[in-house]
Amino acid sequence: MESAEKISIESNNTRILNIRHLKLAFGNFDISAHGKQENGVMDFTVTVEQKNALSKKNKGIGVLTNIKFSHPDTNESIIDYSSEIVYEIDYFDTVITKLNGKTEIHKPFLNFIYLISLSTARGLLYEKLSNSPYNKVFLPILELEHLYRER
Repeated sequence: MESAEKISIESNNTRILNIRHLKLAFGNFDISAHGKQENGVMDFTVTVEQKNALSKKNKGIGVLTNIKFSHPDTNESIIDYSSEIVYEIDYFDTVITKLNGKTEIHKPFLNFIYLISLSTARGLLYEKLSNSPYNKVFLPILELEHLYRER
């Protein structure tokens, strides 16, 4: 697949998870301007969203993963990270079917692609935060049945 190819992400295939008031422990630095902090614990709302798009021409699936940490009261964005990964699928016609004029991605395969994309996004976010005051943020480990509900 050519790296220059643009894939538009379809919002109708969104999987989303909201974690309300996730408590994250920090070290000895003060970041109280960014969230609610009590006894060294920061309170955040974390939203993880994944969307997908197909490229039939290049037999690929693109997955956009967005991880957002926001203030639980004001919804002010504190950390907002997105990564897009495009997978070239050798057996594209096996996992992509057309039913009643609608293109469907085989659910177990899509969940597997989402899991790989989420793990990659978590690793990249960890690397991006490593030299910041947020380097002690615990990135959420998510259960698939919560993340992959239809919206």
